[in-house]
Amino acid sequence: MKRKGRAASASASSPEGKKTKVGGENDPETSTTDSRMVDFTTPKRVAETLLAVADLETFFTETWEKKPYLVKRANTDFYGALFSKKDLEAILKKEEINFIEDINLSRYVEGKTELLNEEGSRINSKHIKATGVSVQFHQPDRFKDEIWRLVESLESYLNCLVFVDAFVFQPGSQGLAPQHDDMETFILQTEGKTKWKLFRPLQELSQDASPDLELEDIGEPTEEFDLEPGDLLYFPRGTVFFPVPVEDKDHTTYLALTTFQESSWGNMLTSVLTKAVEKAMESDVEYRRGLPINFPLFMGNGLHDTDSDQDSSEHNDNQKSDKEESPMEAAADPRKAFNKTLINLVHGLEQHLSPDKAVDNLVYEFFNARLPPYAKDIKKGKKKSTPTDGSKIRILHPDHVRVMIGDLSDGVAGADESDEDMSQAEEDGEENSEEEESEESEKEDKKGSKRRAKEDKQGKTEKGKATKPKSKKAEQEQKGGEEDMEDEDEEEGSGDEDDPFDNKEGGDEYILLLHSYNNDRATHMMGKKTSCSTLKFPIRYKGALRQISSERDEFITVSSLELPEKERLSMVKSLWNEGLLELE
Repeated sequence: MKRKGRAASASASSPEGKKTKVGGENDPETSTTDSRMVDFTTPKRVAETLLAVADLETFFTETWEKKPYLVKRANTDFYGALFSKKDLEAILKKEEINFIEDINLSRYVEGKTELLNEEGSRINSKHIKATGVSVQFHQPDRFKDEIWRLVESLESYLNCLVFVDAFVFQPGSQGLAPQHDDMETFILQTEGKTKWKLFRPLQELSQDASPDLELEDIGEPTEEFDLEPGDLLYFPRGTVFFPVPVEDKDHTTYLALTTFQESSWGNMLTSVLTKAVEKAMESDVEYRRGLPINFPLFMGNGLHDTDSDQDSSEHNDNQKSDKEESPMEAAADPRKAFNKTLINLVHGLEQHLSPDKAVDNLVYEFFNARLPPYAKDIKKGKKKSTPTDGSKIRILHPDHVRVMIGDLSDGVAGADESDEDMSQAEEDGEENSEEEESEESEKEDKKGSKRRAKEDKQGKTEKGKATKPKSKKAEQEQKGGEEDMEDEDEEEGSGDEDDPFDNKEGGDEYILLLHSYNNDRATHMMGKKTSCSTLKFPIRYKGALRQISSERDEFITVSSLELPEKERLSMVKSLWNEGLLELE
């Protein structure tokens, strides 16, 4: 997902910190709470305490995408050390922060936005201290652990990417022009006071962010909200917002968290229908037939008085009268026949729909760009004893692991660019285990152990190559060889039955395990193409991997996994070596 060129929001001070209803189609909701801080026990608890609700389902049913929502808190320290002006100044001193890529500077004067960016130069604290300057700092979660923790939790709960921008407005700042965004927006006030004016959307749930808007073009505000430290304001995408300055003696700071970009049913249909047409053209000759000869002579808006809406009505009329119309009558009107054929082909796409694969593709893109788990030092399984058949295991960060089926012939996301297959991961795990055991031996024994591990690994690799299925012709040629070569080939061929890594029954389909443990926090939502980690397993491991991933918070005994002992131990070792598991 790309960061669209969205304009920064504006902010200013307010002396009262109250909500004023001006009038609107949907009454905004207000929640008052004195909760002490965000509860990071689970991603769900983070969302509940942030929104000050006991029932998230009610919020997402009655408020989400429908109307603004305000949380007034009695505790002004609710966000703690989340972000402040001093944090920004400290980051500028420590890190190399650039104009445009990392920060936008601007002034809003007499209804116009004046950009103050100096392209190609590094920003310093002097730039942001100028009177009347508005600062928009992209993705502060790259540098501030507290924001990383919050955004990672919200991404885990929403299963969607979350942008975050920090705004600092110096005394005298007039913010920016009225505008609307293309994402659901949450405003978290951390310093100072801000007055927000909200206006009726120009388009409900807009898919595009707007340029600067003129006040005379957007009418009167429907709501006004005054935010103080600890408060939260939510409003749906497409809502026109305009932070209005009230006083200019102090600076103000807030975070804007935005999410659900390009996550509509329309976006889903774009993905599903594109794949459905491809599948239909492969399997059904009707989709491969050519268009009628000279069809431009009877089709096209320039040839008819009807517009697209009337054409649509005409299509529906055609569909209703299909039963009454004979083939000869339909053929007599080439325009009607053209529309009828198109409608029938669209209806036929239903049998080619693959919504699960479309969702997997969306999840894959999400995992590629999301934040890694919040932890300064993520635990690695190889640091402890390797699990045995009697061990109890569970996924260390279950929200960051996804199991899906990858079809190499169909180009399913992640299948052709997986980091490693199970055999390689398991070999690496065995080598790591041998190295751990050798740490308790003397120096010469340690060297000998490493040499043996290396020789074992090389032997496994050679065996893996030798156990690939052979053609009948190749087998006949081998029979004409020497006796010892025949015996060796028979031994290697018999290994096919016990090889835990072959995928004969799966063909082009594999089980893929995606995880974002190794994602780079420094590139989160900065427009750089990134990839999550992917492990590839034979299709028969599907049940066992689903067992592990579905249990989530519960430990499961290795011996209970739906695989033969050798295979389940190999699978568990590869997951352990990747740092995905923890022991009870």
